[in-house]
Amino acid sequence: MQSDNHRIGLIGFSIEDAHTFKNTDLTIAAHIYSNEQNKKKSITSSPSMMNIHDWKSYRFEKNYAHHPGAEFIKCAKALVFDEFIRCTDRWPWSSELVANWNDYDHLFTLACIHAHGWISEHNINCLVYSNVPHQGIALAQYATAKQLGLKTLVFCQSPIAGRSFLVEDWKDLGKFNTSLEGEKTRIEISPPKEPPFYMASTKGNFKRKATSILKRLRAQLIVSLGLTGITKEKRRQSFLRNSKRWQNAVQDKHYLDASSNRFRETIGKTEYIYFPLHLQPEMTTDVLGEDYADQLLAIETLRNIIPDDLEIYVKENPKQTGLMRSDVFFKRLEKIPNTRLLSRDTSSFELIKNAKAVATISGTAGWEALRIGKPVIVFGNIFWNHLPGAFHIGKKPTWQDISAFEFSASKLQEAANQISRHAHECVCDKAYSVMLEEFDEARNAHRLSSLIKRYLEA
Repeated sequence: MQSDNHRIGLIGFSIEDAHTFKNTDLTIAAHIYSNEQNKKKSITSSPSMMNIHDWKSYRFEKNYAHHPGAEFIKCAKALVFDEFIRCTDRWPWSSELVANWNDYDHLFTLACIHAHGWISEHNINCLVYSNVPHQGIALAQYATAKQLGLKTLVFCQSPIAGRSFLVEDWKDLGKFNTSLEGEKTRIEISPPKEPPFYMASTKGNFKRKATSILKRLRAQLIVSLGLTGITKEKRRQSFLRNSKRWQNAVQDKHYLDASSNRFRETIGKTEYIYFPLHLQPEMTTDVLGEDYADQLLAIETLRNIIPDDLEIYVKENPKQTGLMRSDVFFKRLEKIPNTRLLSRDTSSFELIKNAKAVATISGTAGWEALRIGKPVIVFGNIFWNHLPGAFHIGKKPTWQDISAFEFSASKLQEAANQISRHAHECVCDKAYSVMLEEFDEARNAHRLSSLIKRYLEA
């Protein structure tokens, strides 16, 4: 089908990107826009040009009256409701709207009603996401589009410099059944020498505690003194938001105080599987992990696969806060037999090199382990989950299969090069532009546009 037959709804791209798309003959029917420049909402929302900060807070310029029906909502829920709840909880602008469990149902229905009306009013027949949907409202919108039979194009940034994936469903990452093929190139598979760039901003424990205290004091001051807005509704919203921030800051400090006692063990002399905990909440776990967004379920499943005498070494993510690390998390973790909680100071690279295998949901440690020559047990959806050495939990691998793996650099290189056909030359997440020596935003927008057009014309 020709690209000019598609009326596109854009989600998450910048206004500048959208202008380029229009100038290259893509029909942009409506746009939910976002970029750093517009965080303060310098451009107001309208039904066809909505600021993402209004949208994700359920502040709609237009409230659509048509209800798609109970059966429609039920089918949409079946697609994404678990992810919707996780991603609603992770953001203050949506979690503040939840007072009880039933509010998740209310918000999901409101999001579907808005998505259905927005799509219908602008006669949209294709949605294009700049990243895997990871706002609650974006997931409800995505499910609505699927129920309506619309084409959905989902970009996903790769850790390969200057390359992004484009699929119709994030569950297709790694399989790439819905991805266009491009030219094959060489992907670097040599063992990594340093952590990825996004780990460079990791704070020390002292700085993190100080930040947590300051956040608590700020929120506490706003709530206690009533500095919460002029109108009654603004005061109510600000009270709820800052009360949640206060609660999170208290939990964070408790977590940081307790974590040094919890994560204190050292590497022993026994053989082990390395499981690095994921930062949560985070899209790569809460959406791409599906059921295994519950990280302890992944470790419990791992325990049933590997021999009883093989230890599981668990190391905390250096950027983790107390938001997803309550006391009951650790009580459950401590019930998993033969599991050792390692000090944060333990080198992740050393743990990978000396492990019998690495287990991860969708983490960078898995990609690092494959390049070091170690087998990886993978639980989520990620681009490398079908490479040699990756044993996806969905295929029910046995320990005999995993332990029999023999690393071949040439086989890994060839398989990685095959994946490169789906890693297109563009950057969908601008944060990853730092991986390039030079980044031209206008040229990148043209590349994104060309890829979308090629996909729609295929």
